[in-house]
Amino acid sequence: MHPRTPLVAALLFGSTLAHACVARAPAPSVTSAPAAVTSVAVAPAAAPLEQPLSGDKVGEIAWTTAGLYTVSESAVQRIDPSNGHVLAMTRLLEDEQTSAIDITEGTVVVRGKKQVRFLHPTTFVPLAVMPESDGVTRISVATTQGGTPVEALAIFPPEGGNVVRIFHRGKSFTLTLGSGEEFAGVQLSEPCTDCGTLAIVSLAGGAGLIVDITSGRRIAKLPFNLGPAYMAPAARVVGEHLHAVLTPDSLSDRRKHGTYQRYNVRTGALEMTIPIPCSTAVDPTPSPDGRQVLFSCDYGDAVLIDVVQRKVRARFKHFIAGCDNGPSLSSYWEPSGKRVHKEGCGGEAIVEIPSGKIVCTDDPHLAGVPYDMGFGTPTPPKQLTVPVCGGVNSWAVVAAPFRRGGSHIVAGEADDDSTQKFSLITLSGATIPLRTEEKVFAYDPTGTQVAVLEETGTREASARPRPFEGTLHLRDAATGARLW
Repeated sequence: MHPRTPLVAALLFGSTLAHACVARAPAPSVTSAPAAVTSVAVAPAAAPLEQPLSGDKVGEIAWTTAGLYTVSESAVQRIDPSNGHVLAMTRLLEDEQTSAIDITEGTVVVRGKKQVRFLHPTTFVPLAVMPESDGVTRISVATTQGGTPVEALAIFPPEGGNVVRIFHRGKSFTLTLGSGEEFAGVQLSEPCTDCGTLAIVSLAGGAGLIVDITSGRRIAKLPFNLGPAYMAPAARVVGEHLHAVLTPDSLSDRRKHGTYQRYNVRTGALEMTIPIPCSTAVDPTPSPDGRQVLFSCDYGDAVLIDVVQRKVRARFKHFIAGCDNGPSLSSYWEPSGKRVHKEGCGGEAIVEIPSGKIVCTDDPHLAGVPYDMGFGTPTPPKQLTVPVCGGVNSWAVVAAPFRRGGSHIVAGEADDDSTQKFSLITLSGATIPLRTEEKVFAYDPTGTQVAVLEETGTREASARPRPFEGTLHLRDAATGARLW
């Protein structure tokens, strides 16, 4: 429910890994005891209230594929984006705090001092009530290629426990772990519209499983797991494929180089193996059509492979800017598959594929100049002849949709929060200054509309701190016009 930069949004939606574990499969396809599944019927939505929500004071907003939400001191509401009326509402209990509310497509979590409520994301019908909230974690859901990002929610067992609870699209699923198995990580996958939801489960010791969460059936056992790195996973699910880069580091052996492997998550079948010239590799990032995959290589370079010709196509030296990226590529493809945008150092660089030519860059380190991590007098940066991309400094972006290149909200310079001003950058690139009172923002999943909270009252520096309160309205991301 908090603003994110495009980089953070990409990491959160594209690389989120959590921790889970299920029973070991002795063969590639083994039918185990069905997982306990709790399915909650969807109650009809409440009739819109006569009073529009825009007349209520709220403190936070969130927007997922399940709906637009507001959070006030007394209630959580799901809002009709067409007119701002309340479609459903749940009152907060006396000990429940607005700062402890988590909203995903899987469930709405409301935490109190003695219990945690898990509610249906559209009707707020109770799905579960538990005494503690330890182990509650968001997990990513890999939808069909190019699909809208979705998040589920999971409750992982404490050390020595054997039950994993998953809330996904308003239903609760329970997976029971096998004896002696150690919990490591999980990601969900919806590879097609009619083939159900699969869990790609990481097990300690470098193994993994593909499990149907509805039946509990194990589809396949994998010779690797998703990897321990939050920002740069060793494997990533996109559409119906699991892309993995396996290297001596991840396999704990003495081989000089690793391999790229692609699996079909519906069947668990290994579709291809391609040797790669890397002793360490992470963050496989496939192109929109899935024909090319880019990943980091040997702590700084990047390698591009062609999965149709099954060979390495190019290696880009000093691809990763050392300023703030860690091992992550921090990159995304343009829809054409001909250019990649590298993010970091507060800006971006655009790279032509497969030539590696830098079209433009906002920082020399994004164009291949090594980042000096030492002390003393730094070496003057190499003079670059490529133009500046000229995009907005990513550190100034406070809200943006998941997909890059669209509308976003940027913050101007200010001495304190009370004088902070924001601007809406439209889809056409126009800059629209927002009112000083407009402080909190949330984009819809498609990036075409942005919900805005306009602060009511004033906050003086000498006054006693008070929670933010505002009224809700909607703007069009293409034009900036207020819709209601």
